[in-house]
Amino acid sequence: MAWTCHVPEKFDAAYPLWSTNGDHTLLLVSNEEIWFGKGWHDHPAMEMISRTSQGLLVNLFIAVIESELSDDELKSAAQFAGFRYLKETLTLVDTEHQNWKEAVEQFIADIDAQNC
Repeated sequence: MAWTCHVPEKFDAAYPLWSTNGDHTLLLVSNEEIWFGKGWHDHPAMEMISRTSQGLLVNLFIAVIESELSDDELKSAAQFAGFRYLKETLTLVDTEHQNWKEAVEQFIADIDAQNC
């Protein structure tokens, strides 16, 4: 498969999970670790999202929350996906942060630490 993004050399395999407008969300695997990452079709760098599926779901549910689904729809989607951090993610989204990107990265790192 030809990638539209650069897969870091430290990974032995990259498995595409889905593609959105040419941008890939990937499962990246090496002998020592796994990561979920996003590769952009118009930027060579890979964005590392999470080391766990729960961290990846945080990233996905932030987008779902921003789509303004009802609470019942969010709860149903979280239950279906096995997402255990909906309440905490809603609090993250509803709280003002000086640096949103850093707040999300730290939140996902904390979730990863609980799930590794």
